[in-house]
Amino acid sequence: MANGKRLCLNMIVKNEMANLQRCLGAVVDHIDCCVIGDTGSTDGTQDFIKLFFAARNLPGELHEFPFHNFEQARNDRCSAEGIA
Repeated sequence: MANGKRLCLNMIVKNEMANLQRCLGAVVDHIDCCVIGDTGSTDGTQDFIKLFFAARNLPGELHEFPFHNFEQARNDRCSAEGIA
């Protein structure tokens, strides 16, 4: 990593199309990977995330899992493989 970045974006989303372009655009220059958990989006959120990071050649993972409560969703993402 010649630019020195060492930050992975980790977030939980559901139906966030209205906010994703602004959100991801604000962080994309500061991260070198992403791990995103989607709790059942139906508005194209997952496709947008995949295309956004593919277009910028940024590695990442997109996981889909059912939403039970915020604590479960947060803990699921924080305990995902590769998260330290």
